[in-house]
Amino acid sequence: MYICIYVYISNLKSDICAAELSQAGWSVLVIEKGNYYHESELTSHVPTEYKNIYLQGGSFANCKGDINVFEGSTFGSATVISFLDSLKFSDNLDKVYKRIGATTEGIKHIIPNRILIDGCNRKSHEYDWCLTGCKDGIKNGTSTSWLRTAAQNGAHLVGQAKFNRAIIVDGNATGVEFRINNSDQIIRLNSFRTVISAGSLRTQEVLFKSGLKDKSIGQNLRFHPLMVAYGFFDNSQTNPFEGSIMIAISGSIENLYGEYYRSKLVVLHHTTDIFIFGTSWQGQKEHKEAILKFRQSSSVPALVRDKDSKENVGYKKDDKISISYEISKIVLRNNSYCRMGVSPDTSATKPTGDTWETRNLYVCNASLFATTSGVNPIVTTEPIALHVADSIIQTANLN
Repeated sequence: MYICIYVYISNLKSDICAAELSQAGWSVLVIEKGNYYHESELTSHVPTEYKNIYLQGGSFANCKGDINVFEGSTFGSATVISFLDSLKFSDNLDKVYKRIGATTEGIKHIIPNRILIDGCNRKSHEYDWCLTGCKDGIKNGTSTSWLRTAAQNGAHLVGQAKFNRAIIVDGNATGVEFRINNSDQIIRLNSFRTVISAGSLRTQEVLFKSGLKDKSIGQNLRFHPLMVAYGFFDNSQTNPFEGSIMIAISGSIENLYGEYYRSKLVVLHHTTDIFIFGTSWQGQKEHKEAILKFRQSSSVPALVRDKDSKENVGYKKDDKISISYEISKIVLRNNSYCRMGVSPDTSATKPTGDTWETRNLYVCNASLFATTSGVNPIVTTEPIALHVADSIIQTANLN
């Protein structure tokens, strides 16, 4: 019996693909660099969870040290650590919203959220430690929803795996190479389709290691920078690490010039470590006094839609990422690392997610974006993942 194996590097979008393809009857193998953690195993202990579920053990800075980057490294990826809101823009998202439980019901505004809401009204315009994973399983990340559906339909999961490359023969992706638990032994598997979903910082590395040379791969990474202002309320405790996550938002300045490339004002669900390195240095005494008032602090970050930054991502011998990232004043083309498009001259992948350069090799994550979304991109990418999965199924049926 010939078994078609779809192989992934795990990411929240790969979990969706795995669920859809396994339900369609395909044999699926999900390969993940990190581990799988059941919600009951999450501790809300920040140092522990930074080590367990974050890429490079927590945040890591760009080369100049003025930008800090967070990225998940576990089954479920960013959906495990996300504490951003889910903004609806299309009826096509109904299936995703229902599956992950994104809703406005049952929300209890914490004090920092009320501060932003009350401030916006004047100007006319209960969960704790969510960035360490949701130990109650209420957040419905892909590891507690789509990935479990995949497993229930026969998909297999491999954790602590180091992906070497996709095997390409005569322009056709025929399999993968990877290692487990830092072993020197290389495992090779044949695959009928291979889907790369290694996050926006790793996908280009995997494609280059696999021998792809498309000039569009690795061009113009885009972030959503957060610039945070903190305030203190002497007569009340805000406890900014408690309650529902980032549910107050203001779009009063997001479209000043008709392009929607400005900022949204939100509320940061933050912990002491984020507060300590996120506050500006005013002197030793002042910094200590600010830390002592952490429980009385409130933040209003400006979530910027990146339009014209200059960046480059490199990879060190110790497997760590080196990011050169600068905000530019010059408007350039906006596209992501493996953007999808209708021409190989301007994109790395077709509208169906498969690469122009290699047959049966797909990309399935936010790298497919043509530009930044301006909002939490997690939910936005889930319908894209559904689209890529449907494209794989339809192509296989035609063949």
